Amino acid sequence: MYLEQLEVENVRIIQTARISLTPRFNLFIGPNGSGKTSCLEAAYLLSTGKSFRSPRARDVITHGSDFLRAGTVVCGEEGRRHRIGVERSGSALRARVDGQEVRTAARLARELLVVVVEPDCQRLLTDGAEIRRRLLDWVMFHVERDYSQLHTRYRRALKQRNAMLRNESPVDSAAWDTEVAEAGEAVAAIRDQHVPRVLEALSSIISELVERPIALRFEHGFDTQTGLRAALKQAWSRDRSLGYTSSGPHRCDLRLETAGESAHSVLSRGEGKLAAASLVVAQGLYVKARTGLTPVILVDDLGAELDPRSRGRLFGALRDAQCQVLITSVTPELLLEADPDHAKSFHVERGRVEEVLK
Repeated sequence: MYLEQLEVENVRIIQTARISLTPRFNLFIGPNGSGKTSCLEAAYLLSTGKSFRSPRARDVITHGSDFLRAGTVVCGEEGRRHRIGVERSGSALRARVDGQEVRTAARLARELLVVVVEPDCQRLLTDGAEIRRRLLDWVMFHVERDYSQLHTRYRRALKQRNAMLRNESPVDSAAWDTEVAEAGEAVAAIRDQHVPRVLEALSSIISELVERPIALRFEHGFDTQTGLRAALKQAWSRDRSLGYTSSGPHRCDLRLETAGESAHSVLSRGEGKLAAASLVVAQGLYVKARTGLTPVILVDDLGAELDPRSRGRLFGALRDAQCQVLITSVTPELLLEADPDHAKSFHVERGRVEEVLK
C-alpha cells in the first residue's frame, strides 16, 4: 500500500500542491516553517480525518480560509487503486472513498494505514501510559474486527460505573461491575492474543536501533489470575474514595526498562527517540504481518536529536520495513543517507512544493 500522489489544499501554509510520490522514500526538505510537515499532515488526514499536530481543525486550515482538502490515489495490494478524499470545515468532516461518502474516520483508517514518528516521539516513553495504550489499541483495531466494538462497549460501561462511584448515594454496583468485567475481559483477551507478538516485533527492531539492552513488560491493569470481576469487587471502597475505577484494561501499560529503571530516565534523548521510533515502526509492521496491508510511515524532522550514526540505523530499519516513507528534514544531505536509487526529494519553501530533479 502506498500513495501515488498527494493533493493538498489549504493545509496550514500550503494553499495548493499536487505531489507525485515514489513507493519508497520521499523526502521533503526546507527551512523551518516552510510547510514540510503540512505535507505529512495531509497524508495523516487521509487516514484519520485529523492532524497529528493539533486536535482542532481550525489550527490546520490556512489562515483566511474556511476549509481544507486532501486527496490521494492509494495503490493497494495486488495493484488495486482507491481514491480517497477528505474535507474539513470547522468540526465537520466529509470523506469519500472511490466517490462514495463514508460516515466515520474508522472507515478511512481501514482504507489507508498510516503511522507517524513525531519530532517529540520520546513522549511515548515519558508522558504516561495513555499514549502507549492508544498505540496498542491502534494495532488491535486493525488486526481484530471486533475490537473496536468491544472497546467502545467497555468504555461506555466504565463511564457509567465511574459516574456511579461519584454519586453521593450510589446504587448497587453489581450490574455495572458485571458489564465492565464482561467487556473488559473480552478486550483483555484480544490484547493477550496479540501483545506478546507485538513485543517480539518491537524487540527485534529496538535491538537494531538502540545499543543498550531494553526490557519490555506489559501490565494488564488488573490481576488476570483472579479476573476483573474480583478485582472490581475488591477495589470498590478505594474506587469509591477515588471517584473512578482503578483496575481494568484501561489501566494497562507497556513499560520499557533499562537495567531495572524506566528507559526514559536512563536513555539519552537520541536513544529515547530511537526507542520510541521502534514502537511506531513495530506496530505498523505487526499489522502488515497479520493483515497483509502495508502501512505508510511518516517521519517528521528525522534529524532532530539524532547523530549521523543513529540516523543511519533508523534509515536501515525503514529500508528493511519495505514501506512507503515520507520524511521531513532541514538537511538536504539526508537524501544520500536514505536510498538514492529509490527516493524522491522535494524542496518546500513558503508553502510551495517542488520536486528536485536528479
